[in-house]
Amino acid sequence: MDEYKNVLQILFNYRLKNKDLRGCTEILRNCKVLGISLPSHLQSHFITLFIGAKKDDKPLASKPENFKLKF
Repeated sequence: MDEYKNVLQILFNYRLKNKDLRGCTEILRNCKVLGISLPSHLQSHFITLFIGAKKDDKPLASKPENFKLKF
């Protein structure tokens, strides 16, 4: 079973680096069926990719500047 785990981790990491959400999701399903858990750092990278967040994204401003309503 360790061989399956190693192969799935390598394949998952490859799919993750290529930003292949569908491939990562399929690997996660197979891990669940086989009863294998991936390391937490791979899971956190997948979640970050899944929600579309980037590390250098700036938070949105709470109040836009120079906002005027024209009727």
